[in-house]
Amino acid sequence: MMFIGQMKEISVLLTKAGISSYYPIEQERDLSRAEIGEEAFAVQKGDYIRAHLIKIEKSDKVLIANYTKNGIEGYVGPNSLIELAFGYALGKPLYLLNEPGEQSCKPEILGMKPIILNGDLKNL
Repeated sequence: MMFIGQMKEISVLLTKAGISSYYPIEQERDLSRAEIGEEAFAVQKGDYIRAHLIKIEKSDKVLIANYTKNGIEGYVGPNSLIELAFGYALGKPLYLLNEPGEQSCKPEILGMKPIILNGDLKNL
């Protein structure tokens, strides 16, 4: 999990604005496939996903902090796509911090009709 620091910063800004927020479990960034093996890695990833989806279920909105990654501006990774889809299925308003990048899942992302904040949290 590459952007946990930025997610924490966003959470602080939202708290100052009177908005409570959740972000993924920080320990996930320390999860090492090579150290614990493929099966244990998959089990742990599933646990992290379930825990975060429970947070989304409790939330009023879903904000994806999509930064540049792998040379793609506005990258939306697999976990973020899961989170968007879950929020979409629950009828939650969806937000992307930045315009989604040019990647194979862009039509699916845009099909869920997220509001693009263009880096400005004031529109949340």
